[in-house]
Amino acid sequence: MSFNRVTILPDHACVETFIDGYEDWDSATDIIVEMAEAAESRGWRRILLDFTRVDLRIARSEAQDIAKFFNSFVTHSMSFGVRLPQTQRDAEIIMIFANTMHELGHAVTLLLDRSDREIWLSGSLPEAASG
Repeated sequence: MSFNRVTILPDHACVETFIDGYEDWDSATDIIVEMAEAAESRGWRRILLDFTRVDLRIARSEAQDIAKFFNSFVTHSMSFGVRLPQTQRDAEIIMIFANTMHELGHAVTLLLDRSDREIWLSGSLPEAASG
């Protein structure tokens, strides 16, 4: 079961999304649409993705397709802050997703802990390509 949550952070012009619980292709598409629409409707270009509590039911081979699906919902390049899942397998899948988003022209910054999150939200952490 998925317990995802999209939070609007107006002070940071950012949409923060917590991906929590079991995540499969269907639930991934639902949350992608929700967070992309939340950012686009406000004219924001920043999305913070927190995968620390996810249990992915997505194959490595699907990660690029999910990134391309996500990309189809945004009208301009975005800046993503990404907190990786706790398990190695899930982290590898999210890295494929993050690398594909970067290849599609988006800025991706990997956030190692909560302090990185705060720095990224403040705009002080330089955007870097993942990989």
